[in-house]
Amino acid sequence: MSRREGIHHQLFHVGVCYLELCEQAFSENNRYILYEMITYLTIGFVVLLLGGALYGFGIVMRRPPTQEELETEPCTLCGQRIKKENLVERQIGDYKILFFCGECIEKLSLESSKRNGRAGATVEKK
Repeated sequence: MSRREGIHHQLFHVGVCYLELCEQAFSENNRYILYEMITYLTIGFVVLLLGGALYGFGIVMRRPPTQEELETEPCTLCGQRIKKENLVERQIGDYKILFFCGECIEKLSLESSKRNGRAGATVEKK
């Protein structure tokens, strides 16, 4: 037998052994063991996946705010981040603070004047 034939014979023998193991694993007596192993592997994979997601979320939440985030606030209406000096700030109640940019204030003023039939955008005190 040549070396090449010997290698083919060994590979064939390994394949036959693998098929015999598969037949044993899929026999009626051992099928529940296979399903149980698959179930445990799936549970382990899901636990690792959720753990990785929570770990990544924790890293993102722990990062310090950037300088831009400290100096700007989002407009309550449009969500655009603008420097705090350029926003109008209004407090609602004890804790709720709303920020409005000039563009949104102009749009609201124009909409209000159109609805009320006024030409100008003047504010009347009551």
